[in-house]
This record gives sequence, structure tokens and C-alpha cells, in this order.
Amino acid sequence: MKWLFIGYHHQVRDTIAGAPVLVSYYTVCRTGRVFCPAVKGDPEVFRLVGMDHFNAMFEDATTHSWWRQANGQAIIGPRKGMVMPGLRACR
Repeated sequence: MKWLFIGYHHQVRDTIAGAPVLVSYYTVCRTGRVFCPAVKGDPEVFRLVGMDHFNAMFEDATTHSWWRQANGQAIIGPRKGMVMPGLRACR
């Protein structure tokens, strides 16, 4: 039933084979992505903060950097230029 909430919250946190994953979907641009919710190997929590050029923006709880949902790249804050790893990096 988690799929019922993704259109409103834009993310679902879950595990696949014991590894944490962040499944995101943004209804405005209709993009879905699956990320490993970690930065430099450290677990991170993200929240939706808005949108930029019709793309969802997530903020990390540690540094308050803003990340694009479409490509997982931080565009504002101390982590600017970093990229959130995709599903293959989740272990």
C-alpha cells in the first residue's frame, strides 16, 4: 500500500535485500528514481522542500543541502556538486 502515498510525499523509504533504498516519484515532471539514501556511505534522511524547473528538491537533514530528484545531485549547500548514489550502490 506504500504506492498510495508516493504521489503526496514523493518518496518511500524501504529496504531491498537488507539495503536501505529511497524510491522517489515526482508527479509534476513524472520522473521516478531509486537512490541509496546515503552520502559518502553515511545514512541520510531527506525531505521534500519544493521544486526547481519542474523538478522535486529534497533537503538532507545533516547539512540542509538541496538535492535534485531527477539526477540526485546537490545544487545548494555544503554538499553542492555531490551526487546521491543510485540503486546499484545500495548494499
